[in-house]
Amino acid sequence: MTNRYKKDIKYWQHWEYDEQYDRFICPNGKNIKFKNYSTRKDKYGSIEPS
Repeated sequence: MTNRYKKDIKYWQHWEYDEQYDRFICPNGKNIKFKNYSTRKDKYGSIEPS
């Protein structure tokens, strides 16, 4: 991973998770509630979680 990726706030992996309320807190201080799980199919038909 590059330093640019590690510092980029748009990736949820860099956000704090509040387990008590099941939400993420982005670096800007906004609360993001969990919406749903989803899966995708690639062009070969393989299913991958997203």
